[in-house]
Amino acid sequence: MSPRSRYPQSERLFAHAARILPGGVDSPVRAFRSVGATPLFVTRASGARIEDADGHTYIDYVMSWGPLIHGHAPKGLIKALGDVAKRGTSFGAPTELETRLAHRVAMLMPTMRTPCSRATTISNRWNVWLRSTTARSLR
Repeated sequence: MSPRSRYPQSERLFAHAARILPGGVDSPVRAFRSVGATPLFVTRASGARIEDADGHTYIDYVMSWGPLIHGHAPKGLIKALGDVAKRGTSFGAPTELETRLAHRVAMLMPTMRTPCSRATTISNRWNVWLRSTTARSLR
């Protein structure tokens, strides 16, 4: 920890993380090191505001690089996630909900016909198959 730091908790957490994670982080905040700073460790967020481990509050202009267009922890989303999670979080088998999601995406983006997948291997297989059926180069 640097003397009289405003961020002793973030510095402590970063020192611990640096012993376990490459660069001490698992996201683009690695850039903090290139400007001589320690990344701030976030403990909570709501709406457009985040709070670090030292109790400082900030406006979050990054918003997780785009996915948080509605802000952090919107009440409707938290309720919906809780309702769905009570039925299980991952099955490794088809569900009606994923079919409904795919239908909704297809309605909003009619040109998108690529299957969605959380697994890189499955996504890559689909991409190879799709390119082979359209005669597009894999390069």
